[in-house]
Amino acid sequence: MHSSLMQKENFSRSEELFKKAMNLKPVHPHSYFGLALLYRMTGHPEESLKVLERLFILMPKTPGIESTQIYSEASNLYSEIKSETETKTSTH
Repeated sequence: MHSSLMQKENFSRSEELFKKAMNLKPVHPHSYFGLALLYRMTGHPEESLKVLERLFILMPKTPGIESTQIYSEASNLYSEIKSETETKTSTH
């Protein structure tokens, strides 16, 4: 559901739904990862990093293979965004 909204570029509605999902189930890693992706796609890398950092705090609270995969993807995304923002900072 969330990914189809992002594809339609209905970013504000997607953001609203991700945040609602996070409020309903605060330890569900998919909502955090989705919101982080949304922020990256919309040019808000700092917000994306903040959401990913909150996701990493949840890691010990959500065991299981599915969560492990999300955390792996989140770690990669975090590294990519950090690298991009550091590159932009060093070139300005």
